Amino acid sequence: MTYMFDHVVHFTNEPEKLATKLAEQGIYTIEGGRHESLGTYNLLSYFDLSYIEILSAFDKNLTTHTPKEMYSLWTTLTNEHFRDGTSRIALRTNNIEKDAERFRKLGLIVEGPIPFERKRPDGSLLTWKLLFIGMENTNLPLPFLIQWDDSDDERLSQLKKQGAINQHPLGKTILTSVGVAVQRRESLIDEWQQIFQCEKGEIELDVQLKATKQDLFLPGGNISFYEPTREGTVQRILDQQGEKPFLIELQYETGDVPLRSDNRLWHKDIELHNMIYRFVQK
Repeated sequence: MTYMFDHVVHFTNEPEKLATKLAEQGIYTIEGGRHESLGTYNLLSYFDLSYIEILSAFDKNLTTHTPKEMYSLWTTLTNEHFRDGTSRIALRTNNIEKDAERFRKLGLIVEGPIPFERKRPDGSLLTWKLLFIGMENTNLPLPFLIQWDDSDDERLSQLKKQGAINQHPLGKTILTSVGVAVQRRESLIDEWQQIFQCEKGEIELDVQLKATKQDLFLPGGNISFYEPTREGTVQRILDQQGEKPFLIELQYETGDVPLRSDNRLWHKDIELHNMIYRFVQK
């Protein structure tokens, strides 16, 4: 089975302000819609079919008190007390029923598949299914799975016609990875590799974040595990918030790209609403 990166959720209590700050960096966002029964709504930023979901709540009481699955996104929001920067990763699948069976055989806790829907601004209805999975004795939520009712080709065509997939003012931009702050990189990446059946990369050192990094390779965007080597950004996040997605890396093309003295590409890290956005010149 092949799982694809679908989207990363970035929760904030001020989504419009976040969208404005992203626009200042050349990133285009659109209005998504409302999850009427769950009390949430979203703004979206697409990079082909991979996207950032800027999520917020229009009724926190409804979100808190609506019955929900133990490992759902909305349970995470409630448990984190709607903290800015709360984040989850979603992977796309075309075999969600078979996935549920396989995950149960692996000994995971499985909830779903569950049908969902969202009303678009034009009044049309978008439908999909979600599958939530979990492991006991871990504080880091596993990615949840999504299966859209339309095919990838149909969605791509629709999103382009709606203007959702559009040229970012920054230039041609792709979502390359989502970084996760972890305490025990080696054991976690092995667990996730077994669950999601994907390849892992070599261990690298991120001097700026003062952490080692290792990727799980997925079509549409990788998951990068960061373990601190000493006091720094990743250690601060772990101390203050625990293990969680904390970084979204975007690569963009600008023509001539200057290299640093160590022959790596230039990049800048900007912290927005408790999430780091890393912009890398491609």
